[in-house]
Amino acid sequence: MKNKITVLAFSTAKQVMGFSQQMVECRPDDTAESLINRLVPQARQRCGSARVALDEEFAEWSDPVAGHQELAIIPPVSGG
Repeated sequence: MKNKITVLAFSTAKQVMGFSQQMVECRPDDTAESLINRLVPQARQRCGSARVALDEEFAEWSDPVAGHQELAIIPPVSGG
């Protein structure tokens, strides 16, 4: 049985990924980076200094996604 996770992409990450929300299957050994790069090759590099969150908690790109419900890609915020 494969685990499914909801991938959320915000701001510029939405443009890179081509969607704002998508349910995807993940493999037991997937990390945030491997899952995102499988969906869109080179996405990690194209998202620049974006952060990831697993179930609304900041995480590392190298963290495993198995067992989580949601993976969010959060680009840096600029302001003044």
